[in-house]
Amino acid sequence: MPQSSRRYNGRLMLALYVLKGEVEVNHWYVYHSQKTMRHSYKSLGESVVYSTKQQPKLGIGDMIWVIEGDMSKPTEFSLVDCFRYSEAEQPSQYGDYSTYKLKIEGQSLLKNRNISLNKSIPWFGNLHNSYITKQKFFVQINSEKEIIKGLFNVSNIAI
Repeated sequence: MPQSSRRYNGRLMLALYVLKGEVEVNHWYVYHSQKTMRHSYKSLGESVVYSTKQQPKLGIGDMIWVIEGDMSKPTEFSLVDCFRYSEAEQPSQYGDYSTYKLKIEGQSLLKNRNISLNKSIPWFGNLHNSYITKQKFFVQINSEKEIIKGLFNVSNIAI
């Protein structure tokens, strides 16, 4: 299948929805483990995440919050990206991401792309216990109001 027919560009749709005031933003938490992936999120060079599932509830304009765990013992965590979903495509059938079903892209909203987090921060302790330790790596978190508020506070992002 040619690359152009596998790519879904949502930038124009997102701009139209924003202009009309029709965007209902969903929030998604994605965990990037340096240990599992064998590379840092930063090494990807773009705001992109991969999913082993199709993610049918993911919509144009949704916020993707990327938390990374490094290779140190104990693991240190950082908020490494936040972007609004604007494009998706099927990953290449070759290479490290061939087992993934969806590649999700957008433009980063973070100025500081390495915000340290630790479990003593109440909202992050909750996120860690509810998602990271339970190996939930790509999850909609709309019901987690304190986590979302915490992410906005540490990132200084305003939408």
